[in-house]
Amino acid sequence: MTPLPRPSELLLLSPRTDTDEAFQELAQRLWPVVAPLPVRVIHGDASGDRPPEPGAALVTGGRPEALQVLGSMPSEGGGWRWVHLTSSGPDPLHDWPILPGRPLITYSRGVNARSIAEWAIGAILHFRRDFDRYLLQAAERRWERQWAKELTGSRLVVVGAGSAGSEVALLARALGMETVGISRSGRELPGFDRIRTDDELDAALASADVAVVLLPLTDKTRGSFGEERIRTLPADSLLLVASRGGIVDEDAVAAAVREGRLRGAAFDVFAEEPLPDDSLLWREPGVLVTPHVAGTTDRFMAHTARILETIWQAVYETPDPEALAPFMYVPTIPPREG
Repeated sequence: MTPLPRPSELLLLSPRTDTDEAFQELAQRLWPVVAPLPVRVIHGDASGDRPPEPGAALVTGGRPEALQVLGSMPSEGGGWRWVHLTSSGPDPLHDWPILPGRPLITYSRGVNARSIAEWAIGAILHFRRDFDRYLLQAAERRWERQWAKELTGSRLVVVGAGSAGSEVALLARALGMETVGISRSGRELPGFDRIRTDDELDAALASADVAVVLLPLTDKTRGSFGEERIRTLPADSLLLVASRGGIVDEDAVAAAVREGRLRGAAFDVFAEEPLPDDSLLWREPGVLVTPHVAGTTDRFMAHTARILETIWQAVYETPDPEALAPFMYVPTIPPREG
């Protein structure tokens, strides 16, 4: 493998004004890596931004404004040379059209794995140490003590045992939890005591003290956690959802918490975002709602920069297919035309 032709410039798409500072930070981190390549931050509405140069590279999210910018590249002149998605999963790419130049497409696998793991442990402790109940008591100035439930010896089941799942398992194991991962391949992964395959999912859920859903959103996973599957969880268990909305039936979970069939649930992702005012999740004290922030921390751009540096080195400096492979997008379905 020989190095591919370098891009003419590197564009970083900031979707909103409140993200400009973060993308400027990313630009500063990347400049020493790609110099003397020009690096500039552009915006979703393209106001005041000059058009991309033919052969440019773009770092973007999976939002609609990304498609607007991608479509602004004329087909003549080489098109896009490299497009990188800041998302940790490739599922937003499935709806992208064929891009001018048929560029290399990569994504940020594992970029927020530790952050999501910290969110999951926080949510587990929120319920297992009864913080949800004590917050309600504090609001009413009630002093009611109760015995807590230690995590040691309890069983964590991670559905979607990828990079984030491994980080959840590693932190949970440090707290004395038994860790079980569910994956298509069934191959061993760091942090897990055991790995089970998809056909063993319901049996694993039936013995879970905590279940964490970290699946990508695909035609197969969409709606796969409906009322029947939720009923397989034990009555004192917790359900955490932090990958993509549309996989877990939100109303069914709200009902399970309300009826005492689940001790609690935590959602960071939803079928519709922002979460509508009439969602049943808002109404249940036993449901923790966070606004899609599990993977967003002050270290996000630093992690993104490291991934981009790895890809840059593997593609444009010292070709290394093995280093590139974890981040390279290979569509499982043909991209759409137009």
